[in-house]
Amino acid sequence: MITVSGMRRLPIGGAVRPSPIAAPSKRHGLAIQLLLYIVCAVWTGLDIPINQMFFESRSLGDPEVFSESNWLASGLNLLIALSGFVLLGASIVRRKISWVKYHGLLLICIIALGSILWSVAPTFSLKRALTFVGSIFLLIYFVEQFGADRVFQIIVSQLLIVALISFAGRIAWKQYVLMPGTHALQGVYSHKNVFGAAMAAGVLAASYLYIRYDQRKRLYILAAAFFLFCDFLSTSGTAIVQGLIYFYVLGLYLLGAKRGVTRIVAFLGLIPLGGTIVLAAVAPDVLFGLIGKDATLTGRTDLWVYVIEFIRERPWLGWGFRAFWQSENPLAVDVWNALGWMMPESHNGILELLLNVGYIGCAAFLYVFFGVLVTGVRNLKAGNGAIGIAALTACLGVAFYGVSEDVLINPDMRSIIFYLIAVSGIHEYCRTREAARGVLRRPRPVGFSGNSSVRSGRAFGGLPSPVRTSYDADISTH
Repeated sequence: MITVSGMRRLPIGGAVRPSPIAAPSKRHGLAIQLLLYIVCAVWTGLDIPINQMFFESRSLGDPEVFSESNWLASGLNLLIALSGFVLLGASIVRRKISWVKYHGLLLICIIALGSILWSVAPTFSLKRALTFVGSIFLLIYFVEQFGADRVFQIIVSQLLIVALISFAGRIAWKQYVLMPGTHALQGVYSHKNVFGAAMAAGVLAASYLYIRYDQRKRLYILAAAFFLFCDFLSTSGTAIVQGLIYFYVLGLYLLGAKRGVTRIVAFLGLIPLGGTIVLAAVAPDVLFGLIGKDATLTGRTDLWVYVIEFIRERPWLGWGFRAFWQSENPLAVDVWNALGWMMPESHNGILELLLNVGYIGCAAFLYVFFGVLVTGVRNLKAGNGAIGIAALTACLGVAFYGVSEDVLINPDMRSIIFYLIAVSGIHEYCRTREAARGVLRRPRPVGFSGNSSVRSGRAFGGLPSPVRTSYDADISTH
């Protein structure tokens, strides 16, 4: 079988995939590479210890993150917003990046920015929408310019530093890294749930690199195991289950790569995973009881009664992008007083989307979610096993986590990893298609047998052929 230069066989199915290729440093200026590290530091929370040296804020995710007194946090979020708009905008104008294949992601960005017009708190919606949109724009730009693997490597390395700092703090500075009055590890973040979610995202990212690379496998599997260990230290039940799902799927994939009895064992291992999903849909109180939560999900169901009523008041467009739960909103204050605690969100993914951007915006976010599922399946068929498995696993984690927490709308670590996988899946699938077409256009030599596993198709819900960049052409013309 003729294969493309720089591509190799996968353990499953005999398909081909692009081998990990580091983007040449000559293509990118020092400033752009430095920006990549700085932005990843903001996403992973590595900048939070520096922020704590100057301010009392525990996290960049606090409601007053854009307050004028916290100039460091404001400056970093402004940097993300401006650089995202400038870099991606310039690349699209110069036709270096095709915006059409990322139309789903651009759609939710437009909705986030457009919600400012009807937001109950326009200032908060503007600032948070700019950070959200800037983060997605930068993810697209970085993946197109540096490759997905480079971004994953930087995020995993920085998350590993965050985990090591948090774990060391548990030994030497417990008063700074533990939740008050408990033994739950919150690390450098503002809450144990945030730390647990970040560590679960680290498990997924490290698992992707483990599947992707033939070298440094021990390093990546150890990193995934350490992230899972720190996830347990957070005692966040939902995040722990999410991390276990990621690690479980990685084990199933490795077993499935074998032949004979081990592959049968891998397929049988899908039964408890499917049972967990069915249990979450049919009897969620039983499932959450197993992970230490009561039938009301620690008071969340009482909150959902109020949230549903507010959704009915503005069903189509919502109350504005991440604008409802603010002290300036009297409705939010009434809910806080009625329930006796100040919740920063609806503690449910779908309800939070409906509350913020209504039916229209929620439909757009679900379109992106199911688009990641479809692209993941197509990547598996095209031989891109690493990103295909990561996409399906990320969707499973988001679906589970969204039962009790907000998802996809807040640019925290778990959402950044999801959108990074979304962008990477589209980029990888389009590159593989173009590489395969480059081979098929050549005259067939004697004994040629086409690769049936790389099929033509449309990524992300019906896309035209992507614009080929010089980086893609390097693969298809060798």
